[in-house]
Amino acid sequence: MKHKGEKPRDPREWNPQLPAAISRLILKCLEKAKEKRFPTADELRAEIGAIEKGIPGTDKEKTKRKSLTSNEITVTFGLKKLFIPVVAAVAAIGLGLVLWRFVFLGQAVERSIAVITFQNQTGDKSYDYLQAAIPNLLISSLEQSKYLHVTTFERLRDLLRQAGKEQVDVIDSELGFELCRRDNVDALVVGSYVKAGDTFATDVKIYDVKTGKLLKSATARGTGAQTILDKQIGQLSRDISRGVGLSKKAAEEAEVQISGSQTSSLEAYKYFSMGKESLDKFYYEDARQNLEKAVELDPQFAMAYLHLYRVHINRNNPQLAAQALEKAKAYSTRAPEKERLYIEAAYARRVEKDTDKEFRILQEIAAKYPKEKEVRSSLFAVYQQKKMYPEAVAEANKALELDPKWAYILNQLGYLYIGMEDLGKAEEYLKRAVSVAPEDANPLDSFGYLYFLTGRLDEAIAQYKEAVRVKPDFGSEDIIAYIYAVKGEYAEALDWLDQFILASPSKNWQSLGYWWKAVFHHTLGQRKQAGMELARAEKAWESLGDKYGPAMAKLVQAHFYFEGGEYDAALRVFSEYQKDIQDAQPQAGRLAVTENDLWLALVEWKRGRIESARQKLDPIQILFSERPKDKGPIFAQLEKTYKILQAEIWLSEGRTAKVLDFLEKDFALRAPFIGPAYARILIWHNFPSEQDVLARAYQKAGHLDKAIEEYRKLITFDPASQDRRMHNPVYHYRLARLYEQKGLRPEAKGEYARFLELWKDADPGLTELIDAKKRFAQL
Repeated sequence: MKHKGEKPRDPREWNPQLPAAISRLILKCLEKAKEKRFPTADELRAEIGAIEKGIPGTDKEKTKRKSLTSNEITVTFGLKKLFIPVVAAVAAIGLGLVLWRFVFLGQAVERSIAVITFQNQTGDKSYDYLQAAIPNLLISSLEQSKYLHVTTFERLRDLLRQAGKEQVDVIDSELGFELCRRDNVDALVVGSYVKAGDTFATDVKIYDVKTGKLLKSATARGTGAQTILDKQIGQLSRDISRGVGLSKKAAEEAEVQISGSQTSSLEAYKYFSMGKESLDKFYYEDARQNLEKAVELDPQFAMAYLHLYRVHINRNNPQLAAQALEKAKAYSTRAPEKERLYIEAAYARRVEKDTDKEFRILQEIAAKYPKEKEVRSSLFAVYQQKKMYPEAVAEANKALELDPKWAYILNQLGYLYIGMEDLGKAEEYLKRAVSVAPEDANPLDSFGYLYFLTGRLDEAIAQYKEAVRVKPDFGSEDIIAYIYAVKGEYAEALDWLDQFILASPSKNWQSLGYWWKAVFHHTLGQRKQAGMELARAEKAWESLGDKYGPAMAKLVQAHFYFEGGEYDAALRVFSEYQKDIQDAQPQAGRLAVTENDLWLALVEWKRGRIESARQKLDPIQILFSERPKDKGPIFAQLEKTYKILQAEIWLSEGRTAKVLDFLEKDFALRAPFIGPAYARILIWHNFPSEQDVLARAYQKAGHLDKAIEEYRKLITFDPASQDRRMHNPVYHYRLARLYEQKGLRPEAKGEYARFLELWKDADPGLTELIDAKKRFAQL
């Protein structure tokens, strides 16, 4: 029965020369789950044919043999047992032919080639975008040939950075030769385009890099710029493959392999290029707008959908991400091989939940395109998520060998070392990222996060402000506002939220700004204003069809009801939140269950049903004890809430000594992670807002000095601590009561004054406000 349960080994373990595509096909045939195997013999045969085309040969037939029948045979057999041997036979014969060709015919000699910026000779600057678009389209086309190793435009940019010429936009022939020699490229393609009336003509020249000799020149013409995409790219690609120095037979085979473009619209490609560039800089809103324009112009543009998927994942819009990925997969047959493999890798991960398959595909890309740095960053991310940190660092170093000044991977290494709690290394890599890209907002934003984690709040604010200066709509103002709230400077916090809303390029971000205003107004005792801001945010999110945003609004509303003593409403709204968050993030089911159980226990405790609350808490304790030490950012905050609730229950039961022993020895905060899902993390870091159980336990035990000391800690930021909770004005009121109890009237008056200053616009009927005003007047 071993064959039924044991996972098949990668065939390349016993034959490393076996191509990755063949290995993937064999493993798919051996899948245990029926739905993961090829459903029909036709699909298996088509895949074998596609692989066979990609393996160099010697004496291929120049034309396909005509079928022995005039029509496709359509007779079917009802017996399932007859179908299985047929599939097996097709697989065996097809794989045998493919393997025979690979083992016995060997690999043909490849030629490396680079295509540099084209010259715009139209006299019209509106066509400047073609200077990069035409080379990129030629590169995508030429990459289909197994005989050509094509230097991507991204690689040329890497080489420019290494040469200290990153500011160069247009690569002329002299610089092109220099870059090619630096990267050991065999042939260089230079080109230009001109317009006469409606006719567009594109000219290319192919040079031998070592000798400078002109190998071939070619021209393609057509009516209208669109013909560049429709026919000129294909024609020029074939001319280049003939002129680059391949043998006649290899050139002929290369021409067969060269496919059409990944899009049918030149205009769509322009917006795609701009979107991709913005995404590389983490300018998500710019990327979204350009990529959506690209798919509007070409609704079957697979790679534009893949990049849209990446935008939505990073913007924490899982539903929109899923829709974009499904469209990318549906139209992936139009994409060139490398791009199709990227789509398959993303699909394997997000839809098929098959991370092993994703990893195999990424390894295949790395093997086929050794100078493709993006695949190294993808492998880095896979290892990082699996917490295989040495392997992640190794992949990052491979990327840096290709481009030592790649700000993106330097930035990601910084985050990796933050996760490893090696903050010195993190700072080193983030400094390098900023130094190589000083006018890129993302490394500055990342540096702000590092300073936030290490307690350097003013330095964090300065870095985030610098990111906003570099890119006014980058969207760092909400974090600046939050840091001011941690400092207790709520006027500044609200001002920065107003700036965030005004600068927001999307309704989604504006809604987030209103959401934060609701949280801050609630903390300042302005409950009615908080409710209005929250309703505004939720309505705007719902109008976008977003599930995650309304879920966050409901989570906060449930906490508002909870703190206002409206427990039935709190339970109802939290149930609605649970439905929305599971619709938005169905993969996080266990997390939602934990949240729900914890919420029910909180409400039971607040209602005074202590025994019921304790019973609901027991299974949560088991769950947390079973999870690994690194529980993830949301689980870490839920565990904090669980421990506070456990202490509250013991305090309600009169077990004060146990509370003190538990919180003094076993309780520690963890600074929140600022990432795509940061809103949910920060809410659980801050709510329920009364997290002063240790101070109240000291007070109940008669240790007033220790209670005062604990409240002083709660209202005084400690850079050495992990506490990044918002400043809670109510703690000033409670500290003032303790000072008053101790007979320390000046100290009490000072704390009442601070509380009343923060709550100067609070709703008039709140108990703490009424009592503080009365006591302050008496002092």
